[in-house]
Amino acid sequence: QYTQNAKSVQTLTITYGGTGYTTAPTIAITGDNITQATATCTISGGSVNSVTITNAGSGYTTNPTVTVTGGGATENASISANIEQTNYIFYGQ
Repeated sequence: QYTQNAKSVQTLTITYGGTGYTTAPTIAITGDNITQATATCTISGGSVNSVTITNAGSGYTTNPTVTVTGGGATENASISANIEQTNYIFYGQ
């Protein structure tokens, strides 16, 4: 069995783009980590339309919390993070 320890953020998913953004908000990724992950985002039509991991961080044992602040929103966007890596191949016993 393969166990992945000291995981990093693999994906960020926009679950709700928010409304009323005039500038791109700040994204904070917090959790039980050694190195904190960072990300940026872009907006279109007042909503967050893309998010990019700028540093995946390390040492996460559970999915971190993503907080979106600023940007002048009337309703904040919601973004979820996932640390599970599903694209690896393990050979052996």
